[in-house]
Amino acid sequence: MKSLHMLLALLVCAALLVAGCTTAAEGGSQEKPFWTKDTPAPTPNTPTPTVDSEYVSPATPYPATTDRPSPPAQQHPAVTPTTPAHLEVIHEKVVLGYGHPAAAWEINVTQAPLVVEFSVQPKMVTRTVVYESSYGSHKEETKTVTTISDRSRLEVTVRDGDGNIVAQDGFAGLYSVDESKKIFVMSPGKYHLDIRGTDVTVDLSAMIGQTGQTTE
Repeated sequence: MKSLHMLLALLVCAALLVAGCTTAAEGGSQEKPFWTKDTPAPTPNTPTPTVDSEYVSPATPYPATTDRPSPPAQQHPAVTPTTPAHLEVIHEKVVLGYGHPAAAWEINVTQAPLVVEFSVQPKMVTRTVVYESSYGSHKEETKTVTTISDRSRLEVTVRDGDGNIVAQDGFAGLYSVDESKKIFVMSPGKYHLDIRGTDVTVDLSAMIGQTGQTTE
């Protein structure tokens, strides 16, 4: 008889345990056992903008002008480095548009060349175009087209200490729509680097030569 009572007690305990698990599953409980620990999601690494203050200082952009003298023709000489070829003194991502149309820096080029490299991400615009079908009843049809914004422009200018333009290039407008370009300046000195534009994001790098580098 005692064994029967113990068997009944075990069956009741098992039924209560099953009922508790079922209730937790139906209620969608998110509670975790006390011995588990939450592991935070990894934080993505983002590149930090770089400006070498030994060679670079912030500057005021030149006033916008429609007078555009032709800069001297650029040469791309062969470079024979005996140490790492270039020292990167600027590495920034700049968004140009309404409220922030320009940015500028003064660069002390102690060793030529000065190499300015930039990549452009223009603003893209999506439009719905209505056209007449060339088949059957020539009914009107629509399609979605994504193109570069008509306002996307960039101009990159390097001036010498007297304000004369020594190199210039850009994106769209007066320039090609190649999205990656380089500008070379082959003489040491103090230069003013100016970028201005609308509806573009610019990845900008400026590099100068290092002691021990020779050019041919």
